[in-house]
Amino acid sequence: YKCISIFISAVFLAACSALPPKSPPTSQDDVSQVEPGTTLHWWYVRFQFHWDSQSVDWGKDVSIAHKVVLPIIAQYPKKLKVWRVHRRAAPDAAGHQFSFIFYADAGTAKHVFTQIKTNSWVVSLIEHDIIRNLKLDDPDKPYASEIGATSDSNWDPIIQDTWPFFIEGVCRQWLALIDKLAVQRPLENHQTVQPTLEYY
Repeated sequence: YKCISIFISAVFLAACSALPPKSPPTSQDDVSQVEPGTTLHWWYVRFQFHWDSQSVDWGKDVSIAHKVVLPIIAQYPKKLKVWRVHRRAAPDAAGHQFSFIFYADAGTAKHVFTQIKTNSWVVSLIEHDIIRNLKLDDPDKPYASEIGATSDSNWDPIIQDTWPFFIEGVCRQWLALIDKLAVQRPLENHQTVQPTLEYY
């Protein structure tokens, strides 16, 4: 195994030239769109992994994307106005970190944070000391409401406001590839952490 993260990493580098897939089907748990007049904000979920500053196991990021982020995207297709994922590894305080970033109202953010904290895969990674820190924004202290607030401030304002939609398409493509590969090569033993990480 490990073919999933290796293949996905290669494709992700070229994802800017790929068309994003169609939106996932609407879930019955997300029957209404964002109410008119509701203020939306950017929210961050950061998964920080233990890392020896040597080789990076990107399979951990892929497992979070597939087993945690993808189900949330499927459940809240209308409530999450825009979203993206980001992964990085650098010799600093954040270290190896995978982030889920989304634009939604505070109520939706609370539901998403609760689901992430109680997700069985996240709980297992914390118990096995693979996730060293799970950082969730405070729903009572929103970050920013402008759609372009998380874009590069050096860009033209029009680019800042439209880039979040572009990068969501790239991330949709990435998640779709992960899911399709998982269907083609299903995990045989998904009950324990190590075989699952080796799979991704």
